[in-house]
Amino acid sequence: MSHHPTLILNAVFWVGFATVFAQFAEAIKNIFLARYFSTEQMGLITLLWAIHTGVRVFSDIGYESALIQQKDENFEKAVNTSFVTSVLRGILLCVLLLSTADMIARYYGQPQLKALLMGSAFLFLLMSLKNLYFLTYHRSVQLKKPKLLTSLANILDLLTTIVIALYFQSIWAVVCGAFAYHLVDVIGTYLLSEKRARFVFDYQVFSQLIGFGKHIQLISILTYLITQLDRFVIAKVIDIQDVAIYGTAYFLANLPSTYIMQIANQIAYPLWSKASRDGDIALRNQMFITTFKFTSVAALLFTVIFYLLGDRLILLIYGKKWIASYEILKILVIFGLIRAVASNFGILFKSIGRPDFITTEIALKLIAIVLCIYPMSVHFGPQGTAWAVTLPFVIITPFALNLYLKLASLDPKLMLKALFIPMLSTILIAILAVILKGIEIELWQHLLVQGLILPVFLFAIGLLMAIYFDRDLNQNPILAKLLFWKRQRI
Repeated sequence: MSHHPTLILNAVFWVGFATVFAQFAEAIKNIFLARYFSTEQMGLITLLWAIHTGVRVFSDIGYESALIQQKDENFEKAVNTSFVTSVLRGILLCVLLLSTADMIARYYGQPQLKALLMGSAFLFLLMSLKNLYFLTYHRSVQLKKPKLLTSLANILDLLTTIVIALYFQSIWAVVCGAFAYHLVDVIGTYLLSEKRARFVFDYQVFSQLIGFGKHIQLISILTYLITQLDRFVIAKVIDIQDVAIYGTAYFLANLPSTYIMQIANQIAYPLWSKASRDGDIALRNQMFITTFKFTSVAALLFTVIFYLLGDRLILLIYGKKWIASYEILKILVIFGLIRAVASNFGILFKSIGRPDFITTEIALKLIAIVLCIYPMSVHFGPQGTAWAVTLPFVIITPFALNLYLKLASLDPKLMLKALFIPMLSTILIAILAVILKGIEIELWQHLLVQGLILPVFLFAIGLLMAIYFDRDLNQNPILAKLLFWKRQRI
């Protein structure tokens, strides 16, 4: 770990590049689909992928996370056992979705959903064929090849979706795009790996993987229910069109947590796991605090900018028919902010091999959501749904984080101090945003200015301000290299 700054810098670059590229491609695809198809058709697409995610999450034993944690001497057996498990799981999920597609479609009163579910069921079979030796790149945090492969798959997904949508004018385009993505992804894992996973099963190794992975699976299931239950409730008790309206707000509100969790899972988790395996707790905690500061300022800035300028952004990108998303967005940005900041702790406890600490917290939040989501959705519509998923996070998360700090031997006062500069930068940017938003000049009130240029400008200024005035961030060699400046002595 002596060369960890260079290692992290390379990892940050490739994960950052791939994440930005993937989100950009996904945004282009979503904007195209939102403008090309009706809100009802978009609601159907949202429901389709929510079901797919649920089937995948409920059957995931967490073997990929377990393989990253696995010691070197057991890695080969673990890879082969995981590969056998993956293939059998893919076959089972494919058959399961084929056999239940009609029942699901009738439950939601959406006949077209049956064919979409049956056609997309074979995605599980395709995904199960990945060569799991490809995870050696993630274990060593050598992420150039994995991220280039992901970017290529995203290009094929985007192009396939747009071409088929334009030619056939059918929402089947999203299913074809998904097949293109996973086909490239699977083939790439074989072309870029030196070894191939073999069809050899070891029950003892499988039991060990399950022992670690069961907590990852349980966390994944609980997180899925917290983040997807709202869509199922809206589809059933309100309207399929509102699923799309709500989904747009949810996508925007969770951009910070999506970026942060993707990057942190792919960089911080392997690095913190290695530090924990090596017994270097001081290094792990140092990396944690730096990551916590950076993710906090990014999430806070996203939240304030989306709250104040989200209506302009929606009008510019999605169009007038999606403006109803803004009132929901103003609620869900609170949910997204808390998820983004708290996600660091989930990754920390995964890295030390104790993901069970997170399970109770998520379970309590889920119970609270389940108790209030139905009545609030019925009486207050999608905005009631948004409050039902947000309030449990507002109430429970502070108590959970205080406990996590004690368990990880981190000083709560130090963590509160770490938030001072991010909070100050965010307050100043919020004041600036209100002032600039209210300038009564015709050109300044143009959607392009207030929906794109102003948010980007405010985010960049706030981020640079926080990095410059925060000692740890300013002295961090990785951020200094990324931002091409000399570190300042302050």
